[in-house]
Amino acid sequence: MIIPNKRKFIFKFFIVIFMTVTNLHAQQIKFKHLTVENGLSHNVVNSMLEDHFGFLWFGTEDGLNRFDGYSFRIFRNIPGDTNSISDNDIWSLFEDSSGKIWAGTQNGILNCYNPEYEKFQHYKLKSSELSGNSITCMYIDKKGYMWVGSYKGGLYRFNITTGECLNWQNKPGDNSSLSNKFVTTIYEDREGNIWVGTYNGLCLLDKNSSQNSFKRFFHNSNDNNSITDNIIWKILPSADSNYVWIGTYNGLTYLNLKKKEFIQIIPDENNPEKFSRSISSICEVEQNNNKYLWAGTYDGLVKIILPRQPDPKKKYSNLKFSRWKNSESNPYSVNNNHINQILTDRSGVIWVAGEDGVDYYPAQKDKFKLPADFKYENIDFNKSNINNLQSICGIGNDIYLGTSSGLYILKYFSDNYHLVKSGELSDQNIWSLNSGSRGDLWIGTYGNGLAHLITGSGKIQKWKGNWFDSSDIGNSYVRSLHQDKSGNVWIGFWGVGLNRLNPQNGKIDRWHHEEDDPESLSYDDVWVIYEDSYGRIWIGTYGGGLNLFNPEGEGSFYKWLSGSGKQPELSNNNILSICESRFPESNNKTVLWIGTTNGLNKFVISNNTIPYKPEVEIDDFLSRSEFLTRTINGIEEDKKGILWITTNRGLAKFDPSTGRIENFTVFDGLQSNEFNPGAIYQSPSGEIYVGSIKGINIFNPDSIYISDYKPAIVLTHFQIFNQDANVGSDAPLKSSL
Repeated sequence: MIIPNKRKFIFKFFIVIFMTVTNLHAQQIKFKHLTVENGLSHNVVNSMLEDHFGFLWFGTEDGLNRFDGYSFRIFRNIPGDTNSISDNDIWSLFEDSSGKIWAGTQNGILNCYNPEYEKFQHYKLKSSELSGNSITCMYIDKKGYMWVGSYKGGLYRFNITTGECLNWQNKPGDNSSLSNKFVTTIYEDREGNIWVGTYNGLCLLDKNSSQNSFKRFFHNSNDNNSITDNIIWKILPSADSNYVWIGTYNGLTYLNLKKKEFIQIIPDENNPEKFSRSISSICEVEQNNNKYLWAGTYDGLVKIILPRQPDPKKKYSNLKFSRWKNSESNPYSVNNNHINQILTDRSGVIWVAGEDGVDYYPAQKDKFKLPADFKYENIDFNKSNINNLQSICGIGNDIYLGTSSGLYILKYFSDNYHLVKSGELSDQNIWSLNSGSRGDLWIGTYGNGLAHLITGSGKIQKWKGNWFDSSDIGNSYVRSLHQDKSGNVWIGFWGVGLNRLNPQNGKIDRWHHEEDDPESLSYDDVWVIYEDSYGRIWIGTYGGGLNLFNPEGEGSFYKWLSGSGKQPELSNNNILSICESRFPESNNKTVLWIGTTNGLNKFVISNNTIPYKPEVEIDDFLSRSEFLTRTINGIEEDKKGILWITTNRGLAKFDPSTGRIENFTVFDGLQSNEFNPGAIYQSPSGEIYVGSIKGINIFNPDSIYISDYKPAIVLTHFQIFNQDANVGSDAPLKSSL
C-alpha cells in the first residue's frame, strides 16, 4: 500500500559547532621491549644484526647476546679461555658470507665467532694509539678484505687469510689523507669504491692512486650540494643502487654515487633539541607509492616521508615526519631516546637498540592498527572517543562518522585530516548516513528521526517521525538511508517499513508489509537500501529477505527469501549488507554480493529479463569454512575485485576469482573483532573505512601485505639427561647443531 503525503516544511536552522578533538604529532604505536629483565645481558646495546638463520645478535656493554625469539644465549669473556670472546664491551657486529659473526670490541680486538664449533678467534689490530682503539665498524668488500674503523686508530684493511694489515691515519696538513682518525662507518659501492664516514667529513678512497689517497667531502653552509654535517654516523645503501643514505649529526644526505651530488634532507630543522636531527641509523621503506625512512636519532625514533624525485639543488627541511620518544606514563612508548641502531628483520619487525635495551614493533601484526598515510598524523584514534561506529560516508574529501554518541567528521584541510565533532548532534545515536546529491548529508538516528545537514552552512532540517502524522516520516528509528539518482531519499525504519521523500516538494510515500498483499514489502525492519548501476532499488530486510522495488503503479515488491520453497533461495532472511561488483561475469549480468546473518550470497542478475522481476542465480558460501563466522556485516569491493568483508569475528579478505580467504582480527591491529552492520565505506582514492563497536580502522587494500615469511627451523639445544651437551673434539657433539 502507498499513502501519498504532502506538507509544508518548517525549517529550523542550526549552527553546527565543530570541536577539535585531538592533535598529536605521531601515530600511536605499541612498542614491546627487551631488557635485562627479559634476559638481555646489559641494557646499553651498541649494535645489532640479523644473521642468515634469523637469529638476532646484540652487542652490549656486558656481553654478546644471541636472541632466538624466545630466549638469549650470552657470550662473555672467560678468563683463561682463549676460545671465549676477548672483551665483554661490544661496539660493532658483522656477518660474513660464510655465516661467521665478527664482533668489534672496546679493547680493539677483532673477534670471529665460528658457529659450527662455537669458538672465538681473536685478531689484534696494531696501532700507535696506546688506548682508545675501539672497533667502531666493520665491512668485508667484494675481494674478501675486512675493512675496520676504529675510535682513534683510523682505518684498517685486514687480510683475513694472510693476516696482512694496512692502516690509514689522519695526517695534519695532508688533504689527501683520512679526514679524521675516528672512523664511524664504511661502505663499498657497486663500482668497488670504498666510502668512509668519519667524525670530521666523508672520504672516498681513490683506488686508482698508488698512494691510496682520499678525496674529502665537507659540509658547506652556502652550498646545498654538500653533506648536511661533517660528523658522519652511518652510510647505508638505498633501494636505488645509484644512491646511498648518509646519516649525520644534522640530518640526512642522499648521495648520487655517480654524479657525486648531495641532496640535503633535514627533518625538524627548527627543533631546539640539538640531538633531534642526529641520525645514527636508517631503514628505507616503500609503501602505497610513498617512500619513507625509519631513522634512529639521539632524540627518539623518526619516520620521514621522502620526495619521490629529490632535487639535488634543493635542501629539504620541511618534509612530513613523525617522532616517537619515551614517555614515562606510557609503557608502550620506546624505552630509548638515544638510539644506536635500528633494523627491519626479514619478517618485517622493526628493532630499535639504544641506551635502555631493545624496543621492537611487529608492524606486520599491526596491519590495520594505523592509517599508513601521514594525512592522519594529527589524530590519536585511541583517544578520540569514537566508540560504536555505526555508519560512514564521504562528502568530497571529508569523512562523516555516525556513532552511538554523536556525529564526528574527519575534516580535510592543510593536507591533513582533523577530527571534529558536531555540536548540534553530539548527544544523538547516529544509526545511518548518506551523502546527498549536492554535498549535503542525510542523517538517520535511533529515536530522534531524520536530519538533513547542509554541510556548507551548517543548517539542519529535521523530521521527528510519527506514524499517525501523515505529513511526517514513519517513525523516529531510521535504520537505513539512500538518495537515488533522481534525488528521492529512501528511508528504512526499524518496525514500520520504507518511506520515500521528495526533498523538492516534501512529498512522502510509505510502504509497509501487509499479510494479505503478496506484492507488499516482505518485512518492516529495513536494514539496507541499495541502488545498483541500472537504477534498481534493492531493499534488504531483517527477517523478510531481499526485495526489489517495482515503480509501476503505486509501487510493489518482488522478493527472494530463505525457506520459501521457491528457487533460487537466499541463505538467510536477515540481510545486513549489499555490494555490487564492478567486475561482472558478462556485460548483460549484474552481480550483487549479499551479506546475511547466515553467510555470503552471490546474487547474479540477468539484465535481459523483465527489469523488476529478473531471472537470478544465487550461490551461497556457507560451505566455505574459511570464514570465521557466518554473519556478514559489511562488504566493499576494492579496485582489484577483492571483497573486504566485516563480520562479528574480524575482517575477511575474499578473492572471488580464486576462492581464497584471509582473515584478520585484533591480533592484526583491528580495533575490535565485532563490526557494525553497514559501517563500511570506500573513498574515491580506494581507502576503506570500517566501523566496529570500539571505533574505526582505515586502510588502503594495496598496503595490506600478507607475509609469506616462514621462519627457519633451527635446533638450538641438545641435551643429555637434561643438561646441554658441549661441542668439542672430546664432547658428545663434534660440531654445533
